Formats: sequence, structure tokens, C-alpha cells
Amino acid sequence: HIHIHTHTYEMNNHDSNESVEDDQREHHLGQNYDVLRSLQSVLSGMTLQGEEDSSDSNARTQLNQAREQLRGTIRRVSAMRRRIITGDSHKRVRDYVKEVPVVKTIDKVSFTLGVIVLMIVEYMVLLYPQYFGKFYIFLLSPLLVLRFFQYRKGKKSLYMIDLCYFVNLSSMICVYNPTVLNSRLILTTFILSNGPVGWAIVAWGNSFVFHSLDKVTSSLLHLLPVMFSYTWRWMPGNKEQLDALCSISTSEDACEFSLEYIFFYPIIVYAVWQVFYTIFTEVIIKEQLDSDPSIITSLRFLIRKKSSLNANTRAICVMLGVMKKGEQFNDFQWKTKIIFIVTQFIYTIITMFPTYFFIRSKLAHTAFIILGLVMLLWNAANYYINVFSTRYTENLNHLLELEELKKHPSTSSISSDGVDSSVREKGTNDKKDN
Repeated sequence: HIHIHTHTYEMNNHDSNESVEDDQREHHLGQNYDVLRSLQSVLSGMTLQGEEDSSDSNARTQLNQAREQLRGTIRRVSAMRRRIITGDSHKRVRDYVKEVPVVKTIDKVSFTLGVIVLMIVEYMVLLYPQYFGKFYIFLLSPLLVLRFFQYRKGKKSLYMIDLCYFVNLSSMICVYNPTVLNSRLILTTFILSNGPVGWAIVAWGNSFVFHSLDKVTSSLLHLLPVMFSYTWRWMPGNKEQLDALCSISTSEDACEFSLEYIFFYPIIVYAVWQVFYTIFTEVIIKEQLDSDPSIITSLRFLIRKKSSLNANTRAICVMLGVMKKGEQFNDFQWKTKIIFIVTQFIYTIITMFPTYFFIRSKLAHTAFIILGLVMLLWNAANYYINVFSTRYTENLNHLLELEELKKHPSTSSISSDGVDSSVREKGTNDKKDN
């Protein structure tokens, strides 16, 4: 408390000098009083601020306590989940699934489910073709969602702007609305499904490796649009799609199309997709791609992959004088990109020609599907016999060595960085195989 004492001065005379002094004294006292009032206001404000800070401190304390309780609950739930899955509350699930018995069990279950899915697809096509479109959406949609997260982690998400994904999207649209763009979309979908997308089973070497979710998804991505187009072209129960297709037929007597009509709309759609793809990868995200060569696109994959397609394309370019002898493809050079864009366009045109017969002949269309299934199984057989049988054993042995290293670290020849030299060598060989 601040007490201000004022003094009263008695005026015994009316001398002008004393009057002036009194006025000055009163003026100074008034100024001091104003200063003290201002100080009192500041102190009051500081008191209120202190009370608010104290309130905030209590709130923060309660919030921290709630966070600790939540963390404790999460830890207990995680421990319970680990105990249910692994049998040990201290063993991480990610470590458990890498143990040899668990790896074998997961692969067995995946293989079994893969075969069952193929049998269900066949069952739906032959007995319930009218429901195959909805089954196709039900089956492929979750696989594409899983693939998105899987590819994003592996820097492969740009695969999902390829032509085959667009064709699958247009197929799904045709399930519910086949008359889009005055039925031009369903014709385009048929041509692209049975053209570049269907023939990609051969070109990309797709295989029914049933224990691999990625390989099965790729196979279904190229096979299902073909089978869906087969059901509404030749099987009963899909009158809406068939009527939409035949409504733009160039023949009055049958659901047939001239060769020029077959090429016109699909090429326009393909050109639109190619322009979009080029602008997106070479303009919009160009800096990101240039700064990170590990990001994979289908164009980069084709350029970098050592394949017969790659070798033949380079040989033709050398013969035409486009490339010099010994010159290699470079996915950062525009010349290489243009070469593969043109190559893909030529591939698209060539694979469109057989669709002229597929849309006119059930036998030809059936033979194409059988060819696709045979190639999927043949490629899978090659993979299982030539690659998988050896690599799978090596990977299991690698896991066993790592488990031994964890159990008995002193019995292994440990290098300076703490990794067994034999394990490192085997891991390097595995990367080369991949």
C-alpha cells in the first residue's frame, strides 16, 4: 500500500513569492500522484498476469498428465497386441514377421489366397457375368489402395499415372454408366483394354506369382479389363453395356466397327493421356524428379532396364542414325525420352490392330484371353523354377544367420561396423539379384 501524505500550508500573508512556491509544490505533488497511480496500475496488471500464468501452468500440467496417461494406454495396447501376435509382449511385430517360420506361413497363405482369387474370377465370368463388373471393382479397388501406400514408400507412386490405371478407371465408369461421351468411352475402353493394356502382360512379363501381392496386383490390373470387356461383349446379362457399344456400330446388321473407327477415338484418348503424362513429369514435378534419381516412373524403368526391348530399340536407333554406336540411353536427356515416347506410341498402334477381330469374333477374343492366362502362368513357372527356388532358400538362410547373430553375437566374425561379413556379402548379392 502506498500512502501519500500531503501537507497543508497556511497562508499568513499574500506575498506573491510564497504564492508561486505553493503553486509549484502542488504541481509537483500532482505529478507524483499520477506517477504512483500509473505504477499501481502496472502492479495490478502484473498481478493479473501472474494469476493467468498460474492458470496456464495448471492447464499445461493437466495436459501433460493426460498425454502421459495416453502414452501409457498406447504402450499397454501395443504390448497386448505384440503378446497376441508374437506370444511375447517385448517382441516387435515387424521383427516377428521376419522370422523364418512366419515368413513361410505368410507365403503359404498368400499363395493359397492368390489361387482362390483366380478361381473366383473364373467362376464369376462363366456363371455370373452380369455381376462381374461390380465384382471387378470390389476386387481391384482395395488392391490399388494398398499399392498406392506400398509404392509411395518405395518412390514408385508415379507408376499409378500410367495408361493401364486410366483404362481401369474408365472400365469402372462403364460398369455404372456405359453411355459416357455418347458411348465413345466404352468403345475406347474396349480397344485400349484388349490392345496396349492386355498385350502388356507379354511386354511387361506379368506373372501369377501368387505369394507376391505386387505381382498379383499387376497381373489383375492388365487382365481384369480384358475379361470385363469380354463379359459385356459376349456373355449374357450385360445388355446395357452391349447396347451402348453397338449403338455406335458402323454396321447396320452387326455390332462391328471399321478399322478407321477403331483407331480414331482410342488414339485421341491416348494422345491426351500422353500429353498429360509428359507435362506432369517434365514440367510440374521436373525439379523433384531431377533432384532424386531414385524416384521411379515407367519411362525411367523402361530406359534403365536391361531387356530385349531396350536393346532392340537402341539397335534400331543406331541403324537409323538417331544414336551413335555405343551410345547409351540416359533418362535425363530429352532425346532418350522422345525415343521411348515414340516407341510406346508405335507399340500402342500395333496392339490395337488385333482388337478389330476381338470385337467381331468371340473365338478370337477367347483365344486372346487364353493366351494372356498362359503367359501369366508361364512367366510364373519361370520365376518359381529359375529365380524363386534359389533366391527363397538364400533369403531364408540369410534370416537364419541374422537370428543366430542376435542370439550368439560373439561366435560370428564381426567387422568394424558391427555387421557379419558373410551377411553383408549375401545381402549385397541379394540386391544385385533384385
